[in-house]
Amino acid sequence: MPETPFFSIIIPTYNREDKLDIPIKSILNQQFKNWELLIIDDGSTDQTNDLIQNYSSHNIHYFYQQHQGRSAARNLGISKTRGTYICFQDSDDEYLPNHLQTLYEAILKNDTYKVFRTGMLIYENGKLSKKSNIIGIKGRNAYPFENFQTAAFHKSLLSEKSFSKAYFINEDLHFFLKIGEKEPIHVINIWTAIYHYNPRNSGGIGPHYERNMLNRKACLEDILSWHHSDIRHYIIKLRCLTELLLFAGHVKYNIEKIPGAIVNNIAIFCRFPLAYSYLCFRIIYVKWGEWSGLYRTKDRF
Repeated sequence: MPETPFFSIIIPTYNREDKLDIPIKSILNQQFKNWELLIIDDGSTDQTNDLIQNYSSHNIHYFYQQHQGRSAARNLGISKTRGTYICFQDSDDEYLPNHLQTLYEAILKNDTYKVFRTGMLIYENGKLSKKSNIIGIKGRNAYPFENFQTAAFHKSLLSEKSFSKAYFINEDLHFFLKIGEKEPIHVINIWTAIYHYNPRNSGGIGPHYERNMLNRKACLEDILSWHHSDIRHYIIKLRCLTELLLFAGHVKYNIEKIPGAIVNNIAIFCRFPLAYSYLCFRIIYVKWGEWSGLYRTKDRF
């Protein structure tokens, strides 16, 4: 019987045969070796299963389910874990070789904590674009979504918390904030993972923009109904941005829905006037720089 793993790493995947090698190889290359990897195939129709067969490691486990979304896939993974700490990775991102070792050393030194996270490097088109916040947003103790894949959660916490199946956009932020309501998060001042930014991912304005943005809108409204920490301003900004993205999507794909979008934007402005106004000015500033070629704003919105 293999030894009980210290870390259980869960990767939900759906038709990512062409990307899945990236996280798997990064986990195999970890300096810390006491881990198990659970790949939850959320109903893929490509050759994901065949790809997994190429890896003969005894601590890589593959589970298939009918397509239900990332939240359901992660919940299934949680139910199958044996490790003391649980980590989540996406099917196209990667850990640096020292990621698990860094978490392990911090866990040994800080036994009063049950949640740990590091920082993440954001890559765009194969090049480093920026580094995620370590201590939070402008110095505040925040948990922005881009650091979710760097976190490790004690398994005891996840027996009570799970991912809401209602949300497939910002569901990781929703989950992280639920945990953070009651559990302090130990932040490690090291960047140990890579997030590969892809503007075509589900959060952008593509053909399915309306379904995606309405789901994000519902998720953020739910967060605002119960979350009142010092990063509420961050959630409000995301909520205002979602309404603006819906408007932009209608302009591109559904002109007949523009009047309703205008009404909704007026409503969100009346609700959050400062955040909405700041965001509009910020977008104009960024877009002017991009269109004119005079400058490119590093952190965009």
